[in-house]
Amino acid sequence: MAGYSGTPLPKKSGLMEGGRLALLGAPTDFLTTLGALPDDVAVKRRAVDAMWSGPCFGHRRGA
Repeated sequence: MAGYSGTPLPKKSGLMEGGRLALLGAPTDFLTTLGALPDDVAVKRRAVDAMWSGPCFGHRRGA
């Protein structure tokens, strides 16, 4: 694929072993898109703790 470096997205984003990943509003299959995560990564789909970093997903309404 043109422009694709081959580096896995978790590595590009700096996600490390034991890290925390918030997937707020993410599509249900987004973890599959990410691929293998480092060991012991906690994944949450709603905000429950102090601010975490992660990808942001929005929905456009109207035309």
